[in-house]
Amino acid sequence: MVAPTEELIASVPGPEADPILALQAAERQESIKAALFSAVAVAVTFSALTAFNQIVATAIPSLWMLQMQGLNWQGLGSGAIATLAGCVFGINYRYAVRTDRNPHLGSGVVMAFGTVRGLAQLDVGLMAQGVIWPFVVLAAESLFLFAIARLVLDLVLRLGWVKYSVLETNSD
Repeated sequence: MVAPTEELIASVPGPEADPILALQAAERQESIKAALFSAVAVAVTFSALTAFNQIVATAIPSLWMLQMQGLNWQGLGSGAIATLAGCVFGINYRYAVRTDRNPHLGSGVVMAFGTVRGLAQLDVGLMAQGVIWPFVVLAAESLFLFAIARLVLDLVLRLGWVKYSVLETNSD
């Protein structure tokens, strides 16, 4: 169902409001919401995985590199990078699925982001000479991070908290 664009245009202050600028501003707002939901999902998932890694690394000595030694700059930096990647993922995911709701397209976005992040981690592992398994685990976790972000975005899009497009209304 298509919402009247006149309402969107009327919501912009000033008599000389440009309808195209009004639509662009509304689109940006929806993208920011998608970015925030995705960033929170990635940050929470990253924190949970980091805590889980502490347990696994203690139980399996060959995965000792997964263990973080307390709260430090390296861990905070890694979390910030993951959260920023979650923001960018949210914006891209919303744009990718807004006109074509094909589930394979959404999976492709998850695979693209997870693979790029994961391969970068594997590259670091290859440079660490002989210590690859912890980085394989981190690469798999990258896919998991974006899969969780996708689930959250699919939910908020379905609920109408974030719109696929500003020209649509939620028909549920």
